[in-house]
Amino acid sequence: MQQTAQRIVGHLHILDATAEKSEAVLPLPKVIWRAPLEHQERQQAEPVALAEV
Repeated sequence: MQQTAQRIVGHLHILDATAEKSEAVLPLPKVIWRAPLEHQERQQAEPVALAEV
């Protein structure tokens, strides 16, 4: 199942794609897809760092 992201009245909504042409895969620059992964790594390291203090 593919999903789309839409900004409606300033809020981001994730919706299911409704048309087959809506399911196109678009390439993303590394900086875009790496950012959430790096953020997740920082979040996972945070409890460990706090335990060491």
